[in-house]
Amino acid sequence: MYDLLLIIASLIFITFMGYSLKILLMKRLETKNRLFSTIMVIISFEVLISVLGILNEFGVIDIQQKLIGGLKLNAFLSYVLLTLYLAFLVFIKKAVRWYTLPVISLIFISQAQVLVESDFPMIIYSIIVSYPLAFILIYEGVKKRNSIAFGLGIYIFAYSISILTLNIYLVLYFRGFASFLFLLGVKDFYTKYIFPEKDIEEKIKSTWISKFVVRE
Repeated sequence: MYDLLLIIASLIFITFMGYSLKILLMKRLETKNRLFSTIMVIISFEVLISVLGILNEFGVIDIQQKLIGGLKLNAFLSYVLLTLYLAFLVFIKKAVRWYTLPVISLIFISQAQVLVESDFPMIIYSIIVSYPLAFILIYEGVKKRNSIAFGLGIYIFAYSISILTLNIYLVLYFRGFASFLFLLGVKDFYTKYIFPEKDIEEKIKSTWISKFVVRE
């Protein structure tokens, strides 16, 4: 018997991310910016994981099956996703010396999961990779008024927090909400409504100060 709540949560996520991918593709074709392609690869892989999760609920595949030792298919896919996050972090920081780090990390963390059938390798890897990337994207998004960077940072941060609960329902529904926040970023919502332009910000401050002086 399939879990309807899990399927609904996955469909919500796929819908928001699918719409985001469409917008990102249009931006990629318009600007020729390779960064959009990198983000699209990450988001596409996340959508793939969700699709596999739905197929698992209908009994088409078994994502809980063990590949080797304590390493399950769903855990390996999650490790690959986190490794894509790490590769993205190395890419945006242009850390040429660390270009091989993501692959090496994936190999070692997968071996750790083979030897130890536990959630701790996943939690540790998630904390090490997700939070630094999320904070960097949020900071750069605010600093440069980049809505997509800010939205992606918020998405990764929110999703990473939900993973620590180890509750599949919280993870999926929190991820669905986080994907909506990312969609807002892709649609430049944060740039238009959250990050005011400097001249507008100065006008707002000046207006506030003048009102304060009048009251005095």
